[in-house]
Amino acid sequence: MADIFLSYAREDAERARRYAEAFLEIGWSVFWDPQILPGSTWDEVIEDEITQCKCVVVLWSAVSVKKTWVKNEASHAEQRGVLVPVAIDRIELPLAFRHRQSAQLQEWKGSSKDAGFAQLLKAIARQILSFHIPGDFIDLEGAILNVADHNVQALSRCELALVPVEAVRKLANEHPMIARAMWVDALVDSSIFREWVVNVGRRDARSRIAHLLCELAVRLDDEPRDGSVFALPLTQEHIADATGLTSVHTNRTIQSLRREGLISLASGRLVIHDWNALRSIGDFSELYLHRELDRGAGRGLDLGCAYVDAGRLADLGALHPTWTHGSLVQRSLSGVTRASWSGTGSRSWAGRPPSCCRV
Repeated sequence: MADIFLSYAREDAERARRYAEAFLEIGWSVFWDPQILPGSTWDEVIEDEITQCKCVVVLWSAVSVKKTWVKNEASHAEQRGVLVPVAIDRIELPLAFRHRQSAQLQEWKGSSKDAGFAQLLKAIARQILSFHIPGDFIDLEGAILNVADHNVQALSRCELALVPVEAVRKLANEHPMIARAMWVDALVDSSIFREWVVNVGRRDARSRIAHLLCELAVRLDDEPRDGSVFALPLTQEHIADATGLTSVHTNRTIQSLRREGLISLASGRLVIHDWNALRSIGDFSELYLHRELDRGAGRGLDLGCAYVDAGRLADLGALHPTWTHGSLVQRSLSGVTRASWSGTGSRSWAGRPPSCCRV
């Protein structure tokens, strides 16, 4: 599976080559016609690649807008929510795609420093990997790994407590039960990451967004129900980047959920009107969240094997007992985004708004 499927007219092959070489230089794998080996079935190879790729870049030119197969590939990519259109000639796009914003690169000569090309790279690259809610310990793995493979970015105002790596390592070395609790915390994060892979890779747009909203609802409130209200300081672009969809496709899907009376989502506020229906659409089961480890934790960290009061951690020199308050942060590297919310108290601090995210 290639990262990028490049769709274009044969007459534009030389211009397409420039894009393929630029993407390859960045480190992305690219599928385009010359990679089809002799003896392979053209239709089968094309279908497999365009179905499994992470992104479809369509080069719209005066020639390609007339090509049926280019329009078919663009339609398939739009249905998957992975279409990135690029106008390489000053032309009117096919009617079905005029609603989409295209990268305007008619004058691009192959430079990676070109402002328009830089915007194209951002459209291709950004992917939010996770959201974190009040009480989450962000980047606990940083105590072991020497190099961070992502960034953290605030999506709203944040108050953070920075924990020195040495303090975390000392806690783990001197207190085996705390070390075990940290291990469990990391395993729960891994469980959530696995579910996100399934969500983006195997669910349609409607199910992806419903599943994400269900997850956030359960993590913010242990028992969401009809009428539950949450502070959700996310834009539709954030939701799109977390579900591997375009902003346009995300907007249409959210509007559909609204029309059916399942949710209201506006101005950073999510209201769930039909919890059971939303769960059903998202194929949502909270098993992967392992909420049984958090219930009854109070102000401390209860991960099923150790209970540590935040004040005690402060006494040990690990962190300030205030932790992080009502804010949103996001972390990213090479366009990979992981979003996180942070807050006060235990990992299941119900009802608090998100705070931060890893990107």
